[in-house]
Amino acid sequence: MSLVPSVPIKFKFCPIVQLSNVQYVSFALSHKMLNIFSRFCVTLDHLWITSGPPLDRLWTASGSPLDRLISSYALGNEKKTSFSFAFRSFFHNFVTIMKKVSLLQEIFPLAILAGICISIGCVVNLRVGGVAGAVLFAFGLTTVVYYGLKLYTGTAGFIRRQGDWSMLTVVLLGNIVGCLLSAWLIAYAQPDCVEPASKILAGRLAKGPWACFLLAIGCGFIMTTAVEFARKGKMLPLVLGVPVFILCGFAHSIADAFYFLVSPAEQVMQGPVLVVYVCEVLGNFVGCNLYRWTLFFSPKP
Repeated sequence: MSLVPSVPIKFKFCPIVQLSNVQYVSFALSHKMLNIFSRFCVTLDHLWITSGPPLDRLWTASGSPLDRLISSYALGNEKKTSFSFAFRSFFHNFVTIMKKVSLLQEIFPLAILAGICISIGCVVNLRVGGVAGAVLFAFGLTTVVYYGLKLYTGTAGFIRRQGDWSMLTVVLLGNIVGCLLSAWLIAYAQPDCVEPASKILAGRLAKGPWACFLLAIGCGFIMTTAVEFARKGKMLPLVLGVPVFILCGFAHSIADAFYFLVSPAEQVMQGPVLVVYVCEVLGNFVGCNLYRWTLFFSPKP
């Protein structure tokens, strides 16, 4: 004989159901577990316990709430339960995170290698200097294009309005990591590069953030134009574009990342350095998209 008599219990949005004490305890525990899980799903718009659907839609003769939940998820029913929506949101967030991890695994190594290639061009420019150094710098960008590596100034002008911002951020961070690794190596193996790099950093700081932003626009425009021609098999603008932006004194955010990082630490750790560099990154982005934005706002024939 049951210690607790069976009593008719009326749940919210649910008709009268007859539950024994064992069924009542089991259902109460299940309800508590579902409640905890629904609160765990931070993306849930409305909790099941506060604005949930009729329990008779969840607890039916055909199966348990979990069965009903899976069926609702599989069929894609528009009248989803709130708990089903929580499960879908949790699953969607999990897939999104895994896609970003996959993006990191695919893009990040290519971006690091691109930063190393640009650093090689920076080294030859620091050691040779002048027109010859500017021309030889083109080896770095030519290598990036030939191997299909991911460079910030070669990617920023080709992103879509939506969906590519995460990729562009990964590319920029990977380029900086590549420059950092190269800077550590060069500062140790070729210490004669430290002084000319320090002079470049001092020149950027002397110009200030706004001037560096404007100079970076010119570099971004040249780089996107050169890469666009290279994608069509025309490498001459790529070879000429690099010495043009160097001799013009334009700011390349990835090249400057190497110059800054190979400079003495006490000079790099100044606050204005970060402000100047961020302005260069933004200026490169504007320059890379300058032609595309001009076409967008120009009157259509």
